[in-house]
Amino acid sequence: MKNGRQTPMKSSRTVVSVVSADIRWSRRFFLEALALAEHGFRVHIIARAYRDESGSDLAEWEARLHDLGGQITWLSLRSYGVGPRWVQWILGPFEFLVRAALVVRSIEGPLILEAHDYVSLPVAWLLSILKKGRLVYFCHELFSEGLPRGVRTVWKRLKSAILPQLDGLIVPEANRAEILVREYGVRVEPVVIVNSPPLLSIERRGRLRRLMDRNGLADFEHVAIYVGLLSPARAIDTIIRGAQLLAPGICTIIVGFGADQYISSLRAEVETQGCSTRCAIADPVSPSEALELIAEADVGIALYRDTNRNNYYCAPNKIFEYMMCGVPIVCSAFPGLKSIVDEHEVGLAVDPEDPADFASAINFLCSKQCNRAAMQQRATEVFRRKYRWEHQAEKIVCLFEKLSIQASSQ
Repeated sequence: MKNGRQTPMKSSRTVVSVVSADIRWSRRFFLEALALAEHGFRVHIIARAYRDESGSDLAEWEARLHDLGGQITWLSLRSYGVGPRWVQWILGPFEFLVRAALVVRSIEGPLILEAHDYVSLPVAWLLSILKKGRLVYFCHELFSEGLPRGVRTVWKRLKSAILPQLDGLIVPEANRAEILVREYGVRVEPVVIVNSPPLLSIERRGRLRRLMDRNGLADFEHVAIYVGLLSPARAIDTIIRGAQLLAPGICTIIVGFGADQYISSLRAEVETQGCSTRCAIADPVSPSEALELIAEADVGIALYRDTNRNNYYCAPNKIFEYMMCGVPIVCSAFPGLKSIVDEHEVGLAVDPEDPADFASAINFLCSKQCNRAAMQQRATEVFRRKYRWEHQAEKIVCLFEKLSIQASSQ
């Protein structure tokens, strides 16, 4: 990854996508960029650089975007590890703003500026004013919900000033859209784009069984899998405590990334609960490898805690990955998740704080009483018909086509 001046570009269909969040492990940023590039947009991503790329698919995604005429500018920011925390919250975004502005300065013609997180939102907003461009906010998360109180107040006020000026708003979940319209005065119609993958043919090469073998779970007939971020908000401890309540022949395997100290505490919890013979925590894998693991599982787990509205109205991509692979789901009984699994009958919603409720759902989905084959077929069919990325991309392209016309007519 290299920094440097970019060759000036001129196009009435230029999208500058600004993102401060870590994009190494998420395909959603690149899926949108590729969809726009395939429809003739010149896409330029300005992203914060992170040092460790091991295990990610980043190089492959970047190469695909480059082949379509797009590009990425990586910004290596300083580490502000001294002084009060509120100073760090200001200095980091300010440096990102200045560095991004220097890049955007070289891009000519009408622009569409798109922000992907709460740090890049004010950056894209100011750049849209300087370049007289259109402003889009892809609100992947209700980011400010998880910030410290003082910082959260500042960011909420800033959002209240910026969001009414948006030309486009994209959200992954309908309830979140209502919050942004109701509390921040958004004036445009939000476009709901669920976090779904493109339709893929997943090879089943025994990857999950080999992982189970390495973790002492070779003798189990059924396996429930969790893939994703490991954090207290994902109720990982409920999965661990519920493991000892599973019926014979069923185990759980947890695959993901997170803070080293927290992962160590989870492994200690597995030992404390006495379930190390039927529950394992494995190292993270790349997104493509994760899909191979999911495809071979019997149940997919998507638990969230009600720590804030961002979690309560969560919109995880793993739900749709499970559906694409035809894997029945056990998720938190929160509005967005529950409505999907109940409407399409592709799993069960449970109390994320109740290990017994969680284990009961796993036991049923792995039992003879459950027509799992029918559930698997419904999951794959509804994914193909309604949720696959290709359907979501059409809505994104439509929005940007409209904004491109507006930008060119200024």
